[in-house]
Amino acid sequence: MKRTMRILAFATAAVCFAAIAAPACAQETWDETLKNTISSWWTAARNTARIATLNPVTINMCWASDKNALMADPAIVAGFQKVHGNEKVTVTFPRDSSGTLLGSGDIMSQWESGKLNCATVSPDASILGLRSAKWNAAEQTMYASSMVIAVVNPQAAEVLGKFYNKDPKALRFTDLVAAAGKNWSDLAPGNTEVANWGTVKGHATDCARSASCQVAAVALAYSASGQTNATGRELSDPKVKSVIDSYREKVDHTEGSTGRLTQKCFLNPVECDFFFTYESQIPGIEKQIPGAIILYNDRVIPADQVVLVTTTDPAQREAAVRFVEHIMSPPIQKLIAEKYGFRPGTVVDVEGPVQKLKQLRLGIVRNPNPVFVKAVLANVATPTSH
Repeated sequence: MKRTMRILAFATAAVCFAAIAAPACAQETWDETLKNTISSWWTAARNTARIATLNPVTINMCWASDKNALMADPAIVAGFQKVHGNEKVTVTFPRDSSGTLLGSGDIMSQWESGKLNCATVSPDASILGLRSAKWNAAEQTMYASSMVIAVVNPQAAEVLGKFYNKDPKALRFTDLVAAAGKNWSDLAPGNTEVANWGTVKGHATDCARSASCQVAAVALAYSASGQTNATGRELSDPKVKSVIDSYREKVDHTEGSTGRLTQKCFLNPVECDFFFTYESQIPGIEKQIPGAIILYNDRVIPADQVVLVTTTDPAQREAAVRFVEHIMSPPIQKLIAEKYGFRPGTVVDVEGPVQKLKQLRLGIVRNPNPVFVKAVLANVATPTSH
């Protein structure tokens, strides 16, 4: 109870807003990143001779769960079907028993095994494709993106800042993971209130099922290695291995989706000293955990929403390209940013919170080494039982 009251007091002192901290080694804005991320395949696909009129055709879009709300928006599927020539296209999505889009891990594994027949595949982060022999990164198209952030309980951030002798806004992902599972009394000796907090409770999603967990893992490994040109051999470095081991073993990975984890921490912030989620959740974080410290890592791996057209059927392929074209259109790009909190996949003027996020200068790791990514994910993405 004392801790809950102190959280409220700390939040009030923070003027009831989450504090967003960009890394000190920031490099580029989002529009600058986009100008260096052009899909030559998409340019060619749009300019290739196309089928003028489509007969009735169904396309099964294997898109992962962070796009649940977006795909339910009438402007997406219904809007696409209102475009001349698309009226006879039926768009379906693989879903679980609750009607929710499948998680990234399930999408990728079921597509790779042939269980899913997909016209397109879209995990919640492009790095998931690097582990697949079927994925062709040269033909993927990014239509949106988000960044994984760490959300630190304001009271926990205050103590961790003192422990690391840092401004809480200067904490890194590696600092949080190194503290996970430790006794608060060891981090703040002599503080009688902290002595009753138990252990540092850090949360991420299940890496076997969720993209945000894997993105955070790769970001952690890049930070620990101190390299931008990592090769994969760095995983044998004790300091890198220690961070990845702590992330896998000391951080709670019970939840299978980022949305469910975020809601869990909204319901009981005291049980989430820190957790990893997407920046699209920032408006909700500011309301649900006032004063929370929001951290971007010093090495940022974007959770790029990419799509790969996988069908070889000419009619399905044409319909799939048209659907991607609809998603890439300026009105839908603005909708993706302004209503759903994703960074757009094209340079487009937007309003609202994403406008400010686009201006943050982040240390983005462009084109992460596939071997390094595979080595990291092999260490964290082993399926777990629940």
